Amino acid sequence: GKADKGLEVLLNHMRKTKEACDSLNKVLKGRAEIEENYGRQLVELSKNLIDQDEILSMRDSMETLRLEIEATGQSRIDLALDVKEQVTVLLNEFSSNQEKIINNYKTVMERHLYLKNSQTQEVLKVNEKYQKKCEAAIAISNKLNSCTNEEEIKYCKSLLRQTLVEAKEIDKEYIMVINRLHQIYRKWQQEWTRKCENYQKFEEERIRFLFDQMWNYANMFSTVCVADDEGCEKLRVQLEKCDSKRDIIYYIREHKTGSIITEAPKY
Repeated sequence: GKADKGLEVLLNHMRKTKEACDSLNKVLKGRAEIEENYGRQLVELSKNLIDQDEILSMRDSMETLRLEIEATGQSRIDLALDVKEQVTVLLNEFSSNQEKIINNYKTVMERHLYLKNSQTQEVLKVNEKYQKKCEAAIAISNKLNSCTNEEEIKYCKSLLRQTLVEAKEIDKEYIMVINRLHQIYRKWQQEWTRKCENYQKFEEERIRFLFDQMWNYANMFSTVCVADDEGCEKLRVQLEKCDSKRDIIYYIREHKTGSIITEAPKY
């Protein structure tokens, strides 16, 4: 692009995609920590339903609820571990590799750009020197045309010859530096093309990689949500077995103290 803006634009995009990768990693790692804390709280909460003074169907229902809350908590803890091991670890590795690629790209291309700019300045400097020498030759030639003194004519001719020789030497130097600049330009364009092609492949891999990690994340949480729903269904099935009359009859039979009613003391 104009003024080699393409390099700046591409490097900026590379840095932004690195930041996006790091942000995704931070979010998923944070979500995993939240899930882990939530899971531990659920496991601790479920302990409140241990040793409840309930009987038969209500006892079984409360135990089912306790087990499901505990299982939900443990599944959240396991989920957090899976996210950390299977997603965030991969994101860390990818981010580290991405940084190396960006640094390599930046170093190589900035070196080529520096050589190109330096040689361009050298060409401009030699060209300026050549232009001044040509202007000097023209000025001497004009002066020679107006000279009438033999000695002055002789001097101007000698000076003109010397100036033209110097101009020719500078012209040779100019051809050399311009050829060198063309070589550097070709190398710059070749390296730029190669780096762009390589980065395009990497960018395709990056997008696919992030897609896969978010897809894995969705699958992990979806599996846990399905398990939560199955746990709730188990509880509903158990609650449908509740029979208050049977529980009450069982309680009376197991804990009855007799049919004698103690009378109040008589006066």
